[in-house]
Amino acid sequence: MTEAGGLPEDLERPVLVAPVATVKRCFAVVLYGGHEAGTDLSSAERSLLGHLANSALTAYAQVEDDWLRDLIAALERELEQARDAQRRPTK
Repeated sequence: MTEAGGLPEDLERPVLVAPVATVKRCFAVVLYGGHEAGTDLSSAERSLLGHLANSALTAYAQVEDDWLRDLIAALERELEQARDAQRRPTK
């Protein structure tokens, strides 16, 4: 069953939200549920889940960095090809 906000109720309800974000960018938000028995997460568990979110941030940032580097390289090749085409004498 879900509440008006679209989140599950009862034991399935998220009890911890961890942003996967930098100061300037949020890649994702992770919702963690509690224990099946309904007990609270311990501080050690919350800390571990926070570290997991930080690891996810590193992965997201690396994927984006790789993608941007590939895009820059492709645009630089395209620009060089355009410059080469301009330098060629016309018939």
